[in-house]
Amino acid sequence: MATATAPAGLRPSGDIVVGKNRLSLRPMQGMIFNDRRRFRVVLAGRRGGKTVLGAIEMLRGASERKGNYYYVAPTYRMAKEIAWDTYKSIIPERWIRKKNESNLRIDLINGSCIYLKGSEDPDALRGPALSGVNLDECAFQTEYTWRSVIRPALSDRNGWALFTTTPSPEGTAGWFYETVLLLQNADMADPGLERLDPKQWSLYEYTSLQGGNIPAAEIAEAKRTLAPEVFEREYEAKILSNTGLVVSCFSMDNIDSTIEDDPRLPLYVGMDFNNDPLTAICANIIKVNGRAVELRIFNELNLKGANTWDMADVLIDLYGGECWASEDADTRRRIIACPDPTGKRKQTSGVGVSDHQILRKAGITVFAPEAPYNTADKIRSVNAALRTADGEVHTKIHPRCRELIKSFRTLGYAEGTRMPNKKLGVDHAFDAFGYLCLGKFNLAKGESGTITTHRVY
Repeated sequence: MATATAPAGLRPSGDIVVGKNRLSLRPMQGMIFNDRRRFRVVLAGRRGGKTVLGAIEMLRGASERKGNYYYVAPTYRMAKEIAWDTYKSIIPERWIRKKNESNLRIDLINGSCIYLKGSEDPDALRGPALSGVNLDECAFQTEYTWRSVIRPALSDRNGWALFTTTPSPEGTAGWFYETVLLLQNADMADPGLERLDPKQWSLYEYTSLQGGNIPAAEIAEAKRTLAPEVFEREYEAKILSNTGLVVSCFSMDNIDSTIEDDPRLPLYVGMDFNNDPLTAICANIIKVNGRAVELRIFNELNLKGANTWDMADVLIDLYGGECWASEDADTRRRIIACPDPTGKRKQTSGVGVSDHQILRKAGITVFAPEAPYNTADKIRSVNAALRTADGEVHTKIHPRCRELIKSFRTLGYAEGTRMPNKKLGVDHAFDAFGYLCLGKFNLAKGESGTITTHRVY
């Protein structure tokens, strides 16, 4: 800054000095402020001081290094109502070159610009390289906003990100849960999730009471009058499964990094004809005396912008080679697809040929019933394949199958129903796995076996 000293950091009193202004931080805020790791995740209860912390952090960054800085809320209106007045009160007037009330922009005299934005249209956030960002209430924002828009914008200037939020009612079905889950187990390479470097990432979790802004008596009153799940989410910052997980039998016992394709065996493929992505689960089935005893999932394919012809070509290119141990005249490996039954009529390719016909023309055997599967049968079949009631694990999954593992961990039921919540966007791999189980590895067969008009594609 031209006329003032930049923030010097946290003082023993819990204050920071901005020019001649002293700004107080609560103990939890101070601990986070002193952590200079590039990516910090803050999961806190209501009135935990997240917005004030973000504003002070933004001011420190903008004063130390000239650049563009974003505060991003779920909506523009929230940015204005939650944070605009806070930013105006914290930033000293003599540091401000100009303020734009309509665009929620503050230009500092050192050339830094602070923008307050909403993420309703994530692509509208594209543009300048960013030196720092505070994604506030990030659990209520989309994964696309962070991964596809904000994260790349930080690369040019090696910018930092502060994630602040209370838990979302989506609970374990939200993308934010994945990040928290991995940071809670930072020393473990958690299958299905990217590895986050603990030298760059940190996680802070604290309740409203620990935040120090709400009296204990008020929190006690809220606990007495609110539903338990609401109190735990809003005041204790607990990430809850909102309506229960569809897949209850998945565990770390299902993960096996040693399994690979055995090309001497037929390739079994569960396939979901979703328009984008087109999803396939690739497996071997181990049989003893002709009875299927273990399902080994060694890969998944998620093709974006593709059609069924493309998927067939990829499967044949990857796995349709000669069978090592075959002595038959025809040494081509057999590929058996268990797809969405509605593919008999659907035309993902858009060329007047059904998805099932395309697979057969490519030389792939198709196993599917005439009518859609019963949803309850599908869920039972998936859970039984993972672990039966006697505790036996029947399915092994390679950690590279990230989308499948993610779907098992996060897919919940739609509110008020026993139907998987497809709005969460994590059901495609689950569906593909379900078709494979129902078709060729149905350990729950006989419990229902009915056909319904509920289509499960």
